[in-house]
Amino acid sequence: MQGRTMACLVLLGLPLAAGCEPEPPPEPPPPTPADIQIQINELASSGTDPVELYNQGDEAVDLAGWYLTDDIDHGVNGALYDPASKEGELVFAPGTLIAPGGYLVIHKGVGVGMHPFGLSGDGETVSLLNQDLAMVDQVTYGAGDGEISYCRVAGEWALCEPTFGRENRGRNCGNGQLDEGERCDGDAGLTTCEALGGFTGGRLACAADCKQFETSACERPAAPACEHLGLRLNEVCHKDSKCGVEGVTQGDWLEIYNAAAEAADVSGCYLRIFETTGALRRGSTQLASIRGLEFASVPGGGYLVLDNNKAIVDLADGSVAELLGSDGETLVNGLTASSAYRAEGEACSIDEDGDVPTPGAENVCQDD
Repeated sequence: MQGRTMACLVLLGLPLAAGCEPEPPPEPPPPTPADIQIQINELASSGTDPVELYNQGDEAVDLAGWYLTDDIDHGVNGALYDPASKEGELVFAPGTLIAPGGYLVIHKGVGVGMHPFGLSGDGETVSLLNQDLAMVDQVTYGAGDGEISYCRVAGEWALCEPTFGRENRGRNCGNGQLDEGERCDGDAGLTTCEALGGFTGGRLACAADCKQFETSACERPAAPACEHLGLRLNEVCHKDSKCGVEGVTQGDWLEIYNAAAEAADVSGCYLRIFETTGALRRGSTQLASIRGLEFASVPGGGYLVLDNNKAIVDLADGSVAELLGSDGETLVNGLTASSAYRAEGEACSIDEDGDVPTPGAENVCQDD
């Protein structure tokens, strides 16, 4: 009898031991049909590291309480994510709506509605979770994929032309000849230029080993535009002053603000930089001539920050930067490094102790 009692105790002990193993976290509720309307649509690991969300549904979606992060590995259960223990995330504010068929472009920065993480050129995973930590969408890109743009074309991720806030457009190479049914050479496997979202030639990027395109029958797109009404040069910072923001800026930077309600094309605008002596330091340079800025735009009420790009922003202490219209001569406005535009149309310093530089956010002047 004693032996039987001992056996029962041993057997009873097995489930108790098994019960010591930590239970996996419960799966979060599945995304609702409204959530599934939203998808990560385009990203780039250069410039302001933009991430674009797209609403493919028929109803507006409020992203309040949702998360955008690069802290979740590919395929990991969103319920394992602890927002309280992370810093590299954006929590969307109440009232962040994406209209049906609309886009939301999120840039890296410290302001409201900006994401705090940088997208690595070596590749990583970006995740979008709803307020219940259900995984709405996730994309993993490889080394070099995001250098210009990585986006969805016909449901598949591909190298793209940067079209943030607009319909995506693939980047492809031709085969050096006009095939049957082609108006211009634009093959990418079985894809022709006519099938790439209405692309009709012109500024089609291609890899270094592509053959020359035959584009004689292609229509050229409109020239880069500078929709400067509502635009202004808003902040200018020399890298050796006190307006660098750790973890956000890396060198000379400047910010363009769009006071208008609608997005503005700035690819056709020019920047010009003078020395303190008045001598020209850098002549008029069109944004569209700089790699990654060929289709640059500024969202309504939003900002475009150009950071550590010597091809267009090369400042000295006291340099004056000017934003010019599409003719490269019409002055929109100018600012001295390192200063910020203020509401009265004057400038304030962002180079003194206590000053608050705000790349990608509303300007702050100490004496306001």
